[in-house]
Amino acid sequence: LPLPFGAKPGDALQIQVADSKGVEGGDEIGDSVTEGSRKSGEKVNSSSDNAQNIRTDDDGTCHVSLHPSTGKELTFEPSESTTGAAICSELWPTGLVMANVITNPAISEQLLASGSGKKSKETKLRALEVGSGLGTVGMALATAMGDNNNAEVVLTDYASAIQMLEANIGTNKDVIRSNVIVKAQGLEWGKHDLESLGKFDVICGADLLYGDEGSYQPLVDTLSVLLKQGKGGLVLLGV
Repeated sequence: LPLPFGAKPGDALQIQVADSKGVEGGDEIGDSVTEGSRKSGEKVNSSSDNAQNIRTDDDGTCHVSLHPSTGKELTFEPSESTTGAAICSELWPTGLVMANVITNPAISEQLLASGSGKKSKETKLRALEVGSGLGTVGMALATAMGDNNNAEVVLTDYASAIQMLEANIGTNKDVIRSNVIVKAQGLEWGKHDLESLGKFDVICGADLLYGDEGSYQPLVDTLSVLLKQGKGGLVLLGV
């Protein structure tokens, strides 16, 4: 969903997602979402839209279309490194929606401005994806970086997923500008030497928790340590 007009760093946006036919008051929810999309001029993605954004080749290679205005797509090739990676090697629905939304030029410009403040070409914008899995959201964010963003995007997950992430970064290097560095690094929430990673202007992530309440506090603690404090730090999560 597009950010509401006038949104600024520090604001919290809560979105309720429901089947308009299956819950009490669903029509009201559906109407409010439709009205919001009319005001912003943006199409609201649903799970059925996600299927239209994915193309799979005979050999199992998946192509994920980003926002139509970009003409870009991310490619994920089957690899032996995905063996045993379980949930890390899946394309998950919230990540697909976020990848589409944050590559909308109108939205990415606002997101990056919110997260970076007044950065010049000489100042590096640092972005982190937590729970990267295949790296869908982090690499989508990397493709959204323009010529004016001298940036570093760090994709993180369990150590067992890093080989897969590095392979995906290599596969998609041609859709990411040369002024954006993308790398993978192991990170276990609440247990890693977080200070060694430094601070980040933007932290993103999708499909993170799966109802595991034991992960809530470690995730919050990790975000608290790694997010740049003061004006400009931005967290964008689809949990």
